[in-house]
Amino acid sequence: MPAEILCPQPRRPLKRKFIDNDNDNDGWPSIKSKRTLLDFFPDFSAPSDSEPLLRCRSDSFLLQTMSPRLNPPRKCRAPPRHQDELPAHLHSIPTDVNNPSQLCTSPATPPSTYIGESPPDLLLEGSSPLASREATPTDSRRSSPRVRDPCYRSTLRRNNIEIGPVKVPLSIREYGRQIIERPRDSPTLPEFQVESMVSTLRLLRDADEGIINNGCTILQLFPNTFLDYQGKVNAGSNIPLSLSTLPRVSLVPPPSNPRPDYHYCLDPDSFSAEELEKQALADLQPYAQPSTAGFWPFLVMECKSQSRGGNFYVASSQNAVAGAICVNSMEKLLTTAQTVHTEIDSVCFSCNIDAERAEVHIHYFQNGRFISAELEDFNFKAATDVVHFRNCVRNMVEFGFKDRLPQIQALLAKIPLPPV
Repeated sequence: MPAEILCPQPRRPLKRKFIDNDNDNDGWPSIKSKRTLLDFFPDFSAPSDSEPLLRCRSDSFLLQTMSPRLNPPRKCRAPPRHQDELPAHLHSIPTDVNNPSQLCTSPATPPSTYIGESPPDLLLEGSSPLASREATPTDSRRSSPRVRDPCYRSTLRRNNIEIGPVKVPLSIREYGRQIIERPRDSPTLPEFQVESMVSTLRLLRDADEGIINNGCTILQLFPNTFLDYQGKVNAGSNIPLSLSTLPRVSLVPPPSNPRPDYHYCLDPDSFSAEELEKQALADLQPYAQPSTAGFWPFLVMECKSQSRGGNFYVASSQNAVAGAICVNSMEKLLTTAQTVHTEIDSVCFSCNIDAERAEVHIHYFQNGRFISAELEDFNFKAATDVVHFRNCVRNMVEFGFKDRLPQIQALLAKIPLPPV
């Protein structure tokens, strides 16, 4: 028979692994140390590696509970993703929120849009490697507010672009009215055609912006530059104007890049080879051709649909930036030619139109600010206003090659070509 194996009776394990004997009053000596459960089993000893393992079912539990742990410590969980890539100061909360040097932002946080206010300098020098990175033009454009933002006008003012009401100098107002009210040699429209135009415009009130735009062209409210002014004036449609020609104001987000529905500029065929060569100079070319449609834009137009949420408030903001680009281009040419000039020499025009009314604005430069002021208002419910607006648009288009072109040619004659 096999030898009888004596196994201790299984006992319920204690919940606590250590027992403190400091407060025992049952005769045990007062010991200022902690005992393990092995002290209560003096006859038990863990088998060595050379002895055969003869144990019962409860031995595994006793050995696991009472023997010292020989297993390696449990590995810590891997840190969260990207935690090691962050700077050390981003893993802790500032101890003093009143100290600006302890305020930091995470690099994963997208850049905020500062509307009407200069961006706060949260990343101070020395607090983070990101603080030494300089702002780029791309970052500035990303922070540009939308045109429909309520604070967009404030951004325009901080970029030195003003929209009326302002007190327009009498000389500029008289000059603008002289341009748009020029008598025309062409015969007036017959009465039945004018009434048809008014009825068609009334039907366009519920249409979207594209249909209103095409309707105004079909009704000949806008002239056909290809047929009427070929070789003199070009018309660009939905072509952006270069925003880089405007002076940049530091710590202020730039305005949105304008893309007018129409902008009228001079045709390249209007200039001689020498004049085109002068306009291609590195310092003058971005101002001479801010768009791909032509040279020296002087009239911009925006069509809106009230039924689709379009309004003249947004159109005026869009045209204010486009008009400032046109005015600044002329200011650059006047400065390059070293000519003493006044505000009248760089004016340009813009127009806002929908199916019910239209506005004409004049743009000029005064005291370091680009100003847009309303010059005339037209109500399409009246047949006379429809005719007057049609003549006004043609007068502003003809202003380009009748007044602006001779002025530009005279200024280009004063600019010498660099030696070859």
